Amino acid sequence: MTDDFFNLDFEDNCYQSCQYQFTSSRDSGMSSDDTHQKNVQIKKKNIAKKYEPIYENNIVYRYEDNPEQYKKIRKKLQNRESANRVRGRQKNYVQDMEQELIDMKQENQHLQMLNAKLQAENVVLKQQVEFMQNLIMQSQPHQSDNTLQRDTTKNSHLATLTAFSVILGFAFLNGGELESKESIMGAKELTNDPIISAPITVTHSIKPFLFGSAIALWLVYALYVVYKVFLKSKLKKKKVI
Repeated sequence: MTDDFFNLDFEDNCYQSCQYQFTSSRDSGMSSDDTHQKNVQIKKKNIAKKYEPIYENNIVYRYEDNPEQYKKIRKKLQNRESANRVRGRQKNYVQDMEQELIDMKQENQHLQMLNAKLQAENVVLKQQVEFMQNLIMQSQPHQSDNTLQRDTTKNSHLATLTAFSVILGFAFLNGGELESKESIMGAKELTNDPIISAPITVTHSIKPFLFGSAIALWLVYALYVVYKVFLKSKLKKKKVI
């Protein structure tokens, strides 16, 4: 066996020994020199696959030349690659966080603008509500005044009608009394006799009063009905307008 065989790792030694036994058992008809050469070729192929040459700073490092230095350089390169991967992940993470921060700032600005718009609309709505409340409060006294005026006008008209009916009643009453007095005086003048001219009691003087009162009440009722119909038609015209 050559010196290169002892420079391999323990795994390589075990692998080579197993492979050597397999080839020796398979090629039992071959000589020992042929099997040894074949094993050396297989070993070199495995080394070539596992330990490829490394190029660092314009220097070529081979495992066959210096295994320890080769392993150090390979470990160094592996650490460098892992560090680059870590830095790449950190860079990507920082970029993602910065992009997320930009998106959140934009969303915050949009929400602030929306909040300002809603506050302005709220102020306008409050002003409108206050204006409507003031308008309603101002219109209610006018309505009450109008109702009072209507009531007072109705009462005044009713009072006028009542007074008119009373006047008519007294007029009828006075007319009846005058008629009765004239009839009595005429009777006295026709007789001219003190014996015949006895005190005459007039019982029919109450009838003209009752008749006049009834006529006055009917007139009041008729005028009230006409006035009520006139008011209804007037209110309907106002509603239509």
